[in-house]
Amino acid sequence: MSPLLEMKKTLKSLTLEEKRTAALLSLCYFFILVGYSIVRSMGSSLFLKTFGASLTPLANLATVLVLTVTVFSVNFFQGKHSVQKIFLGFIGFTLALWILCFELMERGVPELSFPFFIWKEIYIVILIHMLWAYAIHYYTVEKAKVVFGFVSAVGSMGGLLGGFFLSSFIASVGFRNFFYISVTVLAVASLFFRKTPESLEKEKKSAYSPIGSLGPVATQVAFMAGLVILTQFYLAVVELGVNTEIAARFPNSKEESAAYFGFLFGWVHTLTMIFKITSPILFSFLSPLTVQIMIPLVLLFSQFVAGTSAITFVIAKATDYSIFNISKDLLFGRFASSQKYGAKYLVDMLLYRTAKGTISTFLIFVQAAPFLATMNGGFLVFWLLLAVLQRPAWNRIKTS
Repeated sequence: MSPLLEMKKTLKSLTLEEKRTAALLSLCYFFILVGYSIVRSMGSSLFLKTFGASLTPLANLATVLVLTVTVFSVNFFQGKHSVQKIFLGFIGFTLALWILCFELMERGVPELSFPFFIWKEIYIVILIHMLWAYAIHYYTVEKAKVVFGFVSAVGSMGGLLGGFFLSSFIASVGFRNFFYISVTVLAVASLFFRKTPESLEKEKKSAYSPIGSLGPVATQVAFMAGLVILTQFYLAVVELGVNTEIAARFPNSKEESAAYFGFLFGWVHTLTMIFKITSPILFSFLSPLTVQIMIPLVLLFSQFVAGTSAITFVIAKATDYSIFNISKDLLFGRFASSQKYGAKYLVDMLLYRTAKGTISTFLIFVQAAPFLATMNGGFLVFWLLLAVLQRPAWNRIKTS
C-alpha cells in the first residue's frame, strides 16, 4: 500500500473520541499560540527597553534556574493529579503573576519586566510540552503521524494571527489592551484542554514518577537530549543577533519594537504552519530518524543563503517548532506511557532550557558576531553527526 493510501486508512480508523480530542487539542494549541505571540512580543519589548539586548543571555540563564524548580514541581504533581488539573492550575498561576507584574510596571516599576520576561518563556514550555505529552500518550504512533500535523498546523495559525494582529493594530488598540487580550485567550485555551478525556490518567498516581521511569530507554533519551541541546545552542545565538538588531533599530519605542517582534513571529508561525500542514505527507515517505538528519543540512544551507539575522531567525524557529518537534515526538511515541511524560519533562522542559542557560552564560561574555557565526556552523555539524549516530539505538525499539 502506498504511503498516501496508508495515511488515508489511518485517518478513517480514528474513533469519534479520538477526532474530538484532536479538535480540542487543536483549539487549545491555537489559543495558546495566539496569546504567546502577543505576550512574547510585548514582554521582549518591555525587557529590551528597560535592560537592553546585552542582558538577554542573563535573563535566559535565570529562566533555566526558575524552570528547573518548575519542572520538578510539575513532575511531583503529575504523580498525584490528572494532567488536566495541573494544566488549569498552572494557567491560573500564570495569569495572576502576569497581571500583578504588568499592573506594577504600569505604575512605575519597570524592573518587573525581568520576571515578566522569564515567566513568558517558562509558561509556554510547560503548557506546550504538557499538551504534547498528553497527545503522545493518547495516540498510537501511526495515528500520531496523521493527527499531529493537523493539531500543529491549527496551533501555528494561532501564532500567525496573534503576531500579525499585534503588528497591525497595536498603535490603535493600545499596549495595555493587547496585554489583556493575551490574558483572555490563554484563559480560553484552558477551557478546551479541560474537556479532553481523563481516562488515560486514572492510574495509581502515586505509584510512578515519569522521569524515574526512563531507565530502560536511557540511551535513546540521551541521544535526543544531545540533539535538543545543540538546537538550543544554535537558536540562542540566532536569537541574540535578532535582539541586538531590534534594540538598535527601536531604542526608545516599546510599541514599535513590539510591532516588529509581532511581525517576525507572524512569519515564524506562517512558515511553521506550512511545514506542519505538509508534515503528514513528509512522514508518510520518510522516517522521523531520516528527517532528523535532513534538518541540520537544511539549516546549514539556510544559514549560508540567508542575508540577515531576521531571516535566519524565522527559518530556524519555524523548523524547530515544526519538523524537528514532530519527528522527536513521533520517536517518543515508541516509549511506554509514563516514559512519554518523563521524556517530555526531562528533555523538552528541563534540558531544553538548561542548554539555553548554558549557552546564555557564554553569550554574556562573548558577543562578537563573526565568531558566533562560525561557532553556530560548528553546532550544526555536530547536530548532523549525532542525528546519524542515534539511528541504531532507536531502531531497537519497536513502534507501537
